[in-house]
Amino acid sequence: MFDYRNDEQHNHYIYLRNPKSLYTVKDCQYQDSRYAQYISDLERELETLRNLRQENFQRMQYLYSLMYTPMVKLRRERRGLRDGKVFYYLEEWKVYEDSTVKPEQISRKEYPGTARRQAISDFHAYVKSHPGIQAEMDIEKGRWER
Repeated sequence: MFDYRNDEQHNHYIYLRNPKSLYTVKDCQYQDSRYAQYISDLERELETLRNLRQENFQRMQYLYSLMYTPMVKLRRERRGLRDGKVFYYLEEWKVYEDSTVKPEQISRKEYPGTARRQAISDFHAYVKSHPGIQAEMDIEKGRWER
């Protein structure tokens, strides 16, 4: 399971027949064997789901116990090619010590392009009020904007 991808889809199609529409013993025996096969397939899937729940719980415990460092980012983003509106984002992040775990965004504040100075001063104030925090400022114009 999960040999080539991180997700899988399992579909089970069950063809049911009304027992009153079965007219021979052979048909009833055949349907009974099909129903028994359906039951065993679904029981196997239920066992797989129970195991996945257990693995999921263990992963959740690991993620809860994982250490992180706080980080603040100020970044510039230009939206749209025609109107070219610029926005600044002041974001707080949790950066986990395990690099396979994605950083988690805690909060985000948006500034219009005209409030650039305010965004920069808020960034510096935040860094000053949280000594030792990782800080990243990316407000340079992109290569394609020059």
